[in-house]
Amino acid sequence: MTYHISLFEGADVIQALTPRTPVNNTAVTSAEVDMQKYESVDFLLNLGTIDAVVDMAIYSSTTSGGTLVALSDVDSVAAALTQIAATGDNKGYVVSVYRPTNRYLKAVVTVGNGTTGAYLSLQAIRYRAAGLTPVTSTLGELIKSRCN
Repeated sequence: MTYHISLFEGADVIQALTPRTPVNNTAVTSAEVDMQKYESVDFLLNLGTIDAVVDMAIYSSTTSGGTLVALSDVDSVAAALTQIAATGDNKGYVVSVYRPTNRYLKAVVTVGNGTTGAYLSLQAIRYRAAGLTPVTSTLGELIKSRCN
C-alpha cells in the first residue's frame, strides 16, 4: 500500500506556549526555538475566547538565553501580528520565518486589558531540516490514512 507524504514528516512541532487560563493585560514569552539544522519555522498562535486585542512578535538571539531583538525581514518589516481584534475568537494565526539570521527565536504574545483577556496556546513548527526527520520531534502522534 502506498501512502502520501505528510506535511509533518521532516517537521518538529514544539509546544511553545501551553494552553493556559486567560492571559489579561500582560505579555507572555514562548519557549526558545533552536533553529540549528532547520531553514524555516511557523509560529501558530491559537486563540480561544478573547475580549482584548492581541499582538505577537518574533524575537531572535545569537545565543541561547541571550538578549532578544525584534526579528524583521530583509525589507525591515517586523515578523509580527498586530492588533488582532477582540472579536478574533477561536481562530489560528501564523507567522512564518524563513532562514532567520540568528539561531534562537522566541515569540512574545501581548494581550491587552480586557475583562478576562485571552485563552491561547502557541506551537512552533520547525521544518526543512537538512533532509532528515528530526529524532527529537515532540509531535505526539502522526496517523496517515489513504482514502482511495
